[in-house]
Amino acid sequence: MRKYFSLFRIRLINNIQYRAITVGGVLSNFIWIFMELMMYVAIYETADKILPMSFSQIVSYVWVKRMVMLMLTVVASDGEIYSVINDGSIAYELVRPIDLYWKWFFQAVSNRLAAMFASCVPILVLAFVLPEPFRLSAPTSVLQLIEFLIALILALGVVVAFAMLMFITLFYTIAQRGIKIIVTALVSFCQEV
Repeated sequence: MRKYFSLFRIRLINNIQYRAITVGGVLSNFIWIFMELMMYVAIYETADKILPMSFSQIVSYVWVKRMVMLMLTVVASDGEIYSVINDGSIAYELVRPIDLYWKWFFQAVSNRLAAMFASCVPILVLAFVLPEPFRLSAPTSVLQLIEFLIALILALGVVVAFAMLMFITLFYTIAQRGIKIIVTALVSFCQEV
């Protein structure tokens, strides 16, 4: 397991080092969160009946959703894995004394965590210093925080395992574009249902 964790650490450090992309990601995330919060302000100001969630709960939901969205994307930027399969250098990967599934699993996990850390940690700091109606509320108990983190880790495992199925289908197809379109449509359909 040490070799997989070292691979994870190397990939994470490598993905976080691009500062311009990080700044752009933080800025675009903040703009989207701000627009979504302004939409909810308009909804809550014009609602004539009691809404099922309080405004502070909605604000916390929007912040947390945006922070974990990059981490829980099924079709993520795993371009290196796609190119290894497409250009045939998968043969070199299969000869190495390392289990290919776990190597790709930890590589995909590190890609998703790097995307989340790079753009969401600054957003998290900003979310706690904003004025009161737009501030991220802290969990009311430690148990809630622990349950959230456990659910987040399990969700990441499921998302990456599903992405691994997508990588496996690339062994039997010529291009990655078709499977990406199918998986994106399937995930979008399941989110709406």
